[in-house]
Amino acid sequence: MGTLGRAIYVVGSWIRGAGQAVDRAGCALQGSHLFEEKVSRHRTLMNLFDKDPVVDKDAFVAPGASVIGDVQVGRGSSIWYGCVLRGDVNSISVGSGTNIQDNALVHVAKSNISGNVMPTTIGNNVTVGHGAVLHGCTVEDEAFVGMGATLLDGAYVEKNAMVAAGALVRQNTRIPFGEVWGGNPAKFMRKLTEEEIAFISQSATNYSNLAMVHAAENAKGFEEIELEKSLRKKFARKDEEYDSMIGVVWGGNPAKFMRKLTEEEIAFISQSATNYSNLAMVHAAENAKGFEEIELEKSLRKKFARKDEEYDSMIGVVRETPEELTLPDNILPEKAQKSPA
Repeated sequence: MGTLGRAIYVVGSWIRGAGQAVDRAGCALQGSHLFEEKVSRHRTLMNLFDKDPVVDKDAFVAPGASVIGDVQVGRGSSIWYGCVLRGDVNSISVGSGTNIQDNALVHVAKSNISGNVMPTTIGNNVTVGHGAVLHGCTVEDEAFVGMGATLLDGAYVEKNAMVAAGALVRQNTRIPFGEVWGGNPAKFMRKLTEEEIAFISQSATNYSNLAMVHAAENAKGFEEIELEKSLRKKFARKDEEYDSMIGVVWGGNPAKFMRKLTEEEIAFISQSATNYSNLAMVHAAENAKGFEEIELEKSLRKKFARKDEEYDSMIGVVRETPEELTLPDNILPEKAQKSPA
């Protein structure tokens, strides 16, 4: 940043600070009638004191992610929606071509009991699954951390190793090259096959390509988005495979075909969507109300609130579910039929 850029940045900071000061003064004047609406101050990239995130220009950081403090993200890596990388008391390093998927958390420790510093280091072409937690650990190149897995301080995952989904890797545990560890606490399960090792590299490549799609989509302007919407609406079609699956119920783990939907169930699906559209309109209208309107409604409700005879007569009474809200019994075929009394 040059001299002019720094000057503009400082002036911008002054203006924002002045705005916040005016807001605080206004709140003080409102006193007990204060209605304070919190505005999100979320920043995808956020400095902490003198530490700024360093993100390669070809990396993708999704809107809603938080990259804070002493964090480095390499070329072609992707930080997905809802992720938090918090490099406050130590540093975080993410290599090239690595993907850290939605809602994952990466943090650090200043030091462990032995006094060793505990940064978090993630190598190249690593896949970190949705909702995983990495804390003060090291993950070497082309390793795989499954969804919901937790790596505690000092954990070390070697190259081409895999941590299974939901596993808890305890402090100072080392997972050797080419092994799968899983469970709580994580233990050796088996060796990875050649195909699985190849899959780890391919997974990283797939996510790098997908990140480019998301980055391009997030960069589009309003007019471009609206144009694409109209084109999709105009040329949308359903292929034969899609049409053949209409009205089919799938269930179980893993999901398998169960039966065809009845006409009533198909109608229920449409009605459910309509109900939620109507409910959304109610919530939207409620959220659009201003302070004065909200306060007026509060006073009116307080003034005219009463319990009518119908309300009083229903106290302690168990109502039956209205017939229109009762699902047909065949939606849950495993449900035992009630025998007549």
